[in-house]
Amino acid sequence: MENITKVLNMMQLACIQEVNMNCSWHLSTLAVFAPFLGQVSNLQRFRLFCIHMSVCEKQEQYYFVKITSQFLRLGHLQDLHLESPSFLEVCLDQLLR
Repeated sequence: MENITKVLNMMQLACIQEVNMNCSWHLSTLAVFAPFLGQVSNLQRFRLFCIHMSVCEKQEQYYFVKITSQFLRLGHLQDLHLESPSFLEVCLDQLLR
């Protein structure tokens, strides 16, 4: 994870228009990268697959808010694809607010 963070710090994140995350992710790991997501200000398409939830609901809600709060900074986002039934089942009502 440290190597990914180093690479993201070197990139011009505002130039990125599409992100596809096709491997298994724990919500806690995604939350670490949430501040970077907010810097991808020209993002038009965001696809996220296989989000794993843990049993601690309060902690998961904290991570979820940390991630989705960055969506407000994505003014160019046109296509959001979250493929994780358990994630959507728990968090869909908050995501649509």
